[in-house]
Amino acid sequence: MIFASDALMVAILRPAVGFINNGTATCPVPEVRLLSNALVLLMVLSFGVSAVFAQDQKEIEISRAESGFTGKSLAEINLALARMRPEPVSQSDRVILTSSLPFLTDRNRVEDTRQLALLYARIEKTLRFCQRYGVVDLILFRHPEPIVYSRAGVVLAISTEVLKIIGNDDAALAGIVAHELAHEYVALQMLSAIRSGNLSGIRELELFCDAVAVVVLLDLGLDPANYSRALKRIARHSKAATVLNDGSSTHPAIELRLQVISDISNIFKSQTPVARLRKLPR
Repeated sequence: MIFASDALMVAILRPAVGFINNGTATCPVPEVRLLSNALVLLMVLSFGVSAVFAQDQKEIEISRAESGFTGKSLAEINLALARMRPEPVSQSDRVILTSSLPFLTDRNRVEDTRQLALLYARIEKTLRFCQRYGVVDLILFRHPEPIVYSRAGVVLAISTEVLKIIGNDDAALAGIVAHELAHEYVALQMLSAIRSGNLSGIRELELFCDAVAVVVLLDLGLDPANYSRALKRIARHSKAATVLNDGSSTHPAIELRLQVISDISNIFKSQTPVARLRKLPR
């Protein structure tokens, strides 16, 4: 599976709507495209990692990806994510960002309006929760590999092979979409990591997006285990998918992704509306 933010191609990166300074929201500085303090509070990602043993490196990547989530309530995480969410891009910027999309041709793009409408309906709750309904364009394209990628805040592209693999599992689809939408929060960091060839940093960001996906799923009352199962099927889909998910390049080993999903689920499951209802006296 290719979960690619396509950060190298992102020409317009926006700061979050409001910076957080001593607990108060302030206006972002328009001249400088910097990370918001809210993002710094939520994530502790240092990309100056010295050479370490592979197992230690994996533990570091997991620890850093999860560090912003531990010790916080689900409500606090949701508030931080809301503050991190950038403004939608302008129409002129959308034209630039969608001028050339990977894997997409006139021949493999699905134009069936009914099929597209059904797919959009399946992911509508996720898009609305992330405030990207009617903002992010959905593209479906035919391809033998399971591919998902995005241009931050502009377009979400999904291959037909992804839908074949997950079938009618809407929770799995929601997790995949939430992961991709989470790339918008860290587009600047991803761009920096890619430009510097920092594979460990890129993997940490991918794990962060998995953690955000878990938060979104729990908020929607969906089980992150469905997302985990889908990732396992995707990672074993082909030789290319296996290599992509072996932890040697831009994506974490599938075992690490599953661990993060499990860890974040365990942290917040007791705080979900469904869990609270189960605790009410009968």
